[in-house]
Amino acid sequence: MDDRLPITKRLINVQDKRDIRAIEILETAPFWKEVEQSRLGGGKAYEIASSSRVDRSYHVDLESCECEDHRWRGQTCSHIRAVRLYVNLIHSHIHRAAVGIERQLRQEREQAKQPPRELTIF
Repeated sequence: MDDRLPITKRLINVQDKRDIRAIEILETAPFWKEVEQSRLGGGKAYEIASSSRVDRSYHVDLESCECEDHRWRGQTCSHIRAVRLYVNLIHSHIHRAAVGIERQLRQEREQAKQPPRELTIF
């Protein structure tokens, strides 16, 4: 059984500046504010502070971002890539926990089927 639950199969390209920047942005994930309704068209999004402008933050989801890179160039910006990495990590941890619990329950069921051992008291 595969313990991974990939959201995306895209690997990180260490030659790609946006991927490298996405990893740097991912390190700030504890400071992201989760936004229930994205200004980008619905669904869950994250408010991520701009690293270049102190007074600016962007609403980012898996497909859209308010940053200039995404809006003007139409590229999958580093913010979107960071959110995708974050969601992958969360889903991976949840899936691994579920697999671990399932494995533990299976072992407990197997042990319950075994006849009790004889105890020898000296």
